[in-house]
Amino acid sequence: MDALHDPMNVASAAQRHEITTVLRRECPVSKTATGAWFIAGREGVEAALRDVWAFTGSFGRQGPDDDVPEERKLIGSIPEPRHGELRRVMNAVLAPHKVAECEPFVRSLCRRLIDDILTEVAARPHDPVDVVAAYAYPVPTTVIAQVLGVPTSDNDRFGRWTDELLAAMDSDARADRPVHDPTASSAEFMAYLDDQIDRRIRHLDAGGKPGDDIIFRYLRAEICGERLSPVAIRSQLVMLVIAGNETTRNLIGNVLYRLASDHDLFEALRRDPRLVPTAIEESLRVDTPVQILARTCVKDTLVDGTTIPTGDRIVIGIASANRDEKIYDGPAAFHLDRPHARDHVAFGAGPHVCPGAALARLEGVVAIESVLERCTTLELPPDAQFDANPVFWAHGPRTLRLLIG
Repeated sequence: MDALHDPMNVASAAQRHEITTVLRRECPVSKTATGAWFIAGREGVEAALRDVWAFTGSFGRQGPDDDVPEERKLIGSIPEPRHGELRRVMNAVLAPHKVAECEPFVRSLCRRLIDDILTEVAARPHDPVDVVAAYAYPVPTTVIAQVLGVPTSDNDRFGRWTDELLAAMDSDARADRPVHDPTASSAEFMAYLDDQIDRRIRHLDAGGKPGDDIIFRYLRAEICGERLSPVAIRSQLVMLVIAGNETTRNLIGNVLYRLASDHDLFEALRRDPRLVPTAIEESLRVDTPVQILARTCVKDTLVDGTTIPTGDRIVIGIASANRDEKIYDGPAAFHLDRPHARDHVAFGAGPHVCPGAALARLEGVVAIESVLERCTTLELPPDAQFDANPVFWAHGPRTLRLLIG
């Protein structure tokens, strides 16, 4: 494949959409310049996502020959059956009924942040506010701190640590080189997590009652018949913090950008906030926060008519599948009346569907509802341009300056 038609060699999400539109029609499974297979169509994407025994998590060239110790691997790079047992612990904390218990906390947080923004606007009514920094950024960092059971006063550090880890991992993946040990990126972050784990171990050793946060759950869990080491627990916490921050931040930012760009949409949701959950789903589909996923093939597997050989890497076109013309009428358009709004693969599919999907949806819905109930105007400044998140597999605004009233 030449560079001009390579969906991995793009400057923007819009450019990737142009290329993948052609690929879905002409070559739904194709070789990229790096040698990885790009899967563009919904049928192939969903098949690859569901076949968790044939395709294991991979970022860059991390695969069977990588030298990262097992206990330092993030859950996405751990194959079955261990992967499934680790996920069960995470699923227990992030199950919909548990997430619903977070709703009052999330709503109170969003209202407080919006009130802070409106106070700033009242002091400088003609100055735009960066709603990523003031809103889309602190919402998920504060919520994930709550899920971990750590002081929410540390949420700003979670955001910074997430950015540091993503920058290191993104650099490796762009260069098509083996991903270094992800848990070695931030000594400060690792020391913080080690301290949180050690505090709970000492609490349990002293006869204390275990709490219900995810750290306590990992300490008590048996994975493949044995307890997890503190290092292994830390590795899974790293993944939770990264995934819980980055994806939801982009989701909230994408919806705010679309509302500010489309006055009719903004007014429609203000008139009928019951449409907000549908708007969140449509944003996940058409403005997919995680554009691609990488996997390594561990056995020869047929995907959408093409055999992927053992050892080859695949890139799963999540955003491309969410705009497949075979599935959606007018796939690039944003519709509040689109049937089966949740029929997308923004959170993946099959056994390895994102365990944090319910939490991300809750944060997205509450964040947008809180904006609509407190703000009467949401507009882009005349000189506005979309400032894209630099992480190449993600889509969302890095900054978003809006005029708010």
